[in-house]
Amino acid sequence: MAIVNGKETDNIAKTAEGRCPGTLFACSALPHEITPRKLWLALGDATRGAVNVDGGAKQALVQQGASLLAVGVQAVDGCFEAGDIIDVKDADGVVIGRGIVGASSDAVMLARGKTTDELARNRLLAPMAEKPLIHRDDLVVFE
Repeated sequence: MAIVNGKETDNIAKTAEGRCPGTLFACSALPHEITPRKLWLALGDATRGAVNVDGGAKQALVQQGASLLAVGVQAVDGCFEAGDIIDVKDADGVVIGRGIVGASSDAVMLARGKTTDELARNRLLAPMAEKPLIHRDDLVVFE
């Protein structure tokens, strides 16, 4: 992106020739692409609640870019519905991410700490066994 004087008519030609007539901002140093959707998730809307995750879930989210599963959730804060944006906090209460949750706070409270097999055996929670609480495409990790 370049910021230039809009009154000058040859700025586009100068920029195309590699001679920036103003201030140039380059994002090439970023390790990954930040999409507008991910920016919206991170900054654009208020959260409706939070989940606290254990160390294993934090490691999977931060280091592997994994989705958040119910087994990694230790606690639920607030009242939210499926489709709401919530914070993801580590065991110390520090926000490590934000994402769109796939279940209500009541359902997450019942499912927290349970493996996919345990969820599948429970008629009430079985739908949660088929998908993660927050899919990695709906998650922004801050660390």
